[in-house]
Amino acid sequence: MQSLLSEFIDMRRLPAGRASFALTKMRALFIAAAVAAPNLEARLDDALAEAKRTLHMDLRWMFTRNQTSRARGNAVEVDRELDRALRAMHERLKADTIGKPEDPVVVAATAVQKELFPNGLGGVTRTEFNVQLAMVDTLLERLEDDFDVQVQTLGLDRHVQNLRTLNEQFRVELDHENGRPLKYSGVTAQRDLLHHAICEVVIAALFELREPIPANAELLAAFFEPLRAQIKITRDANRRKRDVNPKTGEELDSDLGVEDETDVETPQPSEA
Repeated sequence: MQSLLSEFIDMRRLPAGRASFALTKMRALFIAAAVAAPNLEARLDDALAEAKRTLHMDLRWMFTRNQTSRARGNAVEVDRELDRALRAMHERLKADTIGKPEDPVVVAATAVQKELFPNGLGGVTRTEFNVQLAMVDTLLERLEDDFDVQVQTLGLDRHVQNLRTLNEQFRVELDHENGRPLKYSGVTAQRDLLHHAICEVVIAALFELREPIPANAELLAAFFEPLRAQIKITRDANRRKRDVNPKTGEELDSDLGVEDETDVETPQPSEA
């Protein structure tokens, strides 16, 4: 037990995708073990929520870094792209509702279309920019959480990711036009929240499973393995600073600016 505590007390910070991937596996192991530890479950859920917020913040920061030379945002152009993406998803859902009523694809498409587009496509796209931003935020949250099974059934992962990317870019453009661009301090603050939440998961696990019995030792070893693996990969491949797809674990080509404490921090745009 003491060796585990020593291992994680100075735990390396993980990029959000790696953190989410590890935490998802850890939660699945915890649920499968059927251990009565509500505090640990709550800490896992909190950490996963912070990982999601950090993923979105990192994506937003990627667009902000590429925008610093412009005097104003470009919301109109991004809005057109976002509308096209929404239309593509809506048409895909509409097509998939055709077929036998008991077909799983038809059932899934009908449920998603009814819940997320109750007023049709225009109910989302023909609104003011700030209203549309909030509506797409809600739509994405439901696609990623409430309708995750349906998204897999319908093969909508690419559409969901494209919508998320465009909506975060849209947010950046609107904020830039309204004189409230994202600052790097906000990004690092969110990353700190994620790291703190992961540490709370580790502490909760060590506390809840502190009784020195073989079952607890085995569960702790299995529970921490996904986290250990991602920490090792991050340490070994830090120079590349690559994140991963939080669902598949596949490495991403994009560098979202994740720093390592042993490196000199890359200069960031002025926060003035």
